Amino acid sequence: LTSTMSGITFASQSELPRLPIPTLEETAAKLLDHLRPLNDDDDENGEQWRAIEAAVEHFKNEDGPKLQKLLLDYDREGRETGTVGSYVEAFWNDAYLVPDASVV
Repeated sequence: LTSTMSGITFASQSELPRLPIPTLEETAAKLLDHLRPLNDDDDENGEQWRAIEAAVEHFKNEDGPKLQKLLLDYDREGRETGTVGSYVEAFWNDAYLVPDASVV
């Protein structure tokens, strides 16, 4: 019974739609949206907020495009070879499934 059940669990895994990869622009905008409430400045024109926006803009123009391409290549290769079901799969497995230490 156990071997039959484990075969059923992931039987249609490959038929599921893949997680979409957001564009670099979408990711940067989302990051700013999430950082906005954590900003110490009273308004969004303060020095700290301008530094945050400058850092995000720098990333979008420097390392971001290279990393985005690597991510897209990784996802494409995983899809073509069937080795990766999602671009977050390896991270998820390493971060949440592999550690044997308690998180509490």
